[in-house]
Amino acid sequence: MSHVFTVLSCGYDGTTGGSGDPNPICWLQGTVDGVQTNHIAVYYDTIMQASLVGGPSAVQNVLAPILLSALRFATPPFPQVPAYSAAVPPASQGSKSVSVAAALVPQWTQ
Repeated sequence: MSHVFTVLSCGYDGTTGGSGDPNPICWLQGTVDGVQTNHIAVYYDTIMQASLVGGPSAVQNVLAPILLSALRFATPPFPQVPAYSAAVPPASQGSKSVSVAAALVPQWTQ
């Protein structure tokens, strides 16, 4: 069965960890088939490695199972989150609310 996924927001607190965390927890929110998820914790590197290796389609492949598993009515087994490996520059620091542009991919069906 395919689903329609939409990312509504994804951001992190750039002031965490004193001088800043190079791999902060990002708070992702989206919809699956029009049903809004709660905020989901996803590490910055998870999004950025996918983006650096495969662009928006790789980010979509990473976020789809994460968004699907966040729905209260969804039941396992969920698709496995693909793993990507890339050298990721540290997350930007200093601002209280930093948007993760790489996570703001267009709506997709999977």
